[in-house]
Amino acid sequence: MVKLEEKGVWVPIEVRSGDIIEKTTGLLNTGYRTEEPYIAIPGSLSRRLNISPKGIEETAPSLLKTDSEVEVRVVTEDKASDWVRAKVHIHVFRAYILISASLASSLEIGIYDTFEGLWFFRNEGLNRIRKSAKPVLYPVKI
Repeated sequence: MVKLEEKGVWVPIEVRSGDIIEKTTGLLNTGYRTEEPYIAIPGSLSRRLNISPKGIEETAPSLLKTDSEVEVRVVTEDKASDWVRAKVHIHVFRAYILISASLASSLEIGIYDTFEGLWFFRNEGLNRIRKSAKPVLYPVKI
């Protein structure tokens, strides 16, 4: 049985910052609405990627602003998307990565079933429905 924490659309991704590439997962969150592609990462991952906070995001106090950008791509067993540049928020309290609606769109991800975690690459259409990846969780340190 799948734990409730594993429900949702978890996508296998790589996050690149300079010479560092983190193979991980991100949770698609259509409620994380931004004009440009954004990714929200836990504080412990931000330190690993050498990304520092610059202040609190006024519209979402649980997020910290940064001046940083990373590159993100989806990597499955049979396909890798193009790299997409994304601005970075740092989570204060979450142990996982969130993918903004704008970043999901830029990565050409379509959602088939949000709760069951079924998704597809839009350029493949509904011919290849994919299951969520197992979530990668990071330590939360306050």
